[in-house]
Amino acid sequence: MFKAALVIAVFLCAEEQYFIVPEAGASRPIGASVVEQESFTEADAVMADAVAWEQLEKGLSIGTVSLMRADTTGSKITLLKIDTAFFGFKVIGEPGTGQDIDDLVTGARCAAGINGGYYYFKNDQGLKMPLGLAVQDSREISAYKGNYSGCFFASQQGTGIAAGTACSECKTGHALQSFPLVIRNGKIPPHLKEEGSRLHIHTRSRRSAVGVTWKGHIVFLNTVREISFFELAFCAGALGLKDCLTLDGGGSSQMAVFSKRTIVVPGLEKVPLAIGAYRK
Repeated sequence: MFKAALVIAVFLCAEEQYFIVPEAGASRPIGASVVEQESFTEADAVMADAVAWEQLEKGLSIGTVSLMRADTTGSKITLLKIDTAFFGFKVIGEPGTGQDIDDLVTGARCAAGINGGYYYFKNDQGLKMPLGLAVQDSREISAYKGNYSGCFFASQQGTGIAAGTACSECKTGHALQSFPLVIRNGKIPPHLKEEGSRLHIHTRSRRSAVGVTWKGHIVFLNTVREISFFELAFCAGALGLKDCLTLDGGGSSQMAVFSKRTIVVPGLEKVPLAIGAYRK
């Protein structure tokens, strides 16, 4: 068992009050500025040092942090940090009835995986088809959507997250489009700071996301309980993510790791596609 840091975050804002308490040491208030902050640098990663990382193997570490509100609700956030020097990434699975994440990961001979983007039901047979661009081994299996804000990609050009119309160019290797992109180059988009008609930023649900740190590591992020896009955005910045793309959430949110230990965060729904990390 890894010694996860229990973190109760302390953030103060007009609508919510949050707390952060490391596993060892006194709690520390962070103040309203973190919640209201629109731009983050690596130096602003005020939650990162509260995570107790356990190295599962070279290039693969896991840790947890818990976001809590003043009303005692909140969620544990599980983080899997992956070094691209030792691991590659690919889109795994296929359109159809879907599978649980542990079956997708083991079937693709990967070390870890997290559920992919959104999907729709094609017909009465319950076939699940991906929404947004999905590319597998340079083969497009789902078309680009102009209103999806981000795309995770892994190709000979590198691994990372593309934004906006650049997503349409992710046609080689592997790519998976989703939304919302809650932080990009350290900046939170304006529509994630104020409630709007198109995106309900304060609605809470289980979340999955894929992020990139300032050092270029890939991070799989999964919440056990419900948080909002608004909360995910400032947490991503405070955890040291330069980019963070939300994946499908709710019952689809799930993650699995097969390494020194087996760790499965199960979902309630079978998913057609996932992002897999494999040993090079």
